[in-house]
Amino acid sequence: MKSYEKKEREFYLDYDSLPFPISYTNEELIKNIQEFNDAVYRERVSRFLEEIGNVEDGKASERIAQCIVHFIETGEKKLDTVPCEKTQ
Repeated sequence: MKSYEKKEREFYLDYDSLPFPISYTNEELIKNIQEFNDAVYRERVSRFLEEIGNVEDGKASERIAQCIVHFIETGEKKLDTVPCEKTQ
């Protein structure tokens, strides 16, 4: 990863700060898999997403599908008239 950064470009985020276990060798990968703790992982990911300001709710595809159906049914092209609000 370090050589990629030097040769290609930097990452958007410091990958050492990501909430995911990082393995540089096969042995580290095996250890990370064996010691994986789902509760700790979920807490770290939740904290990370809160810190970076992620507002994804998992329903973006549903919302865009509603917009497409609306466009097909009405022919309206103005986005401000399309009922594409957040779904519950």
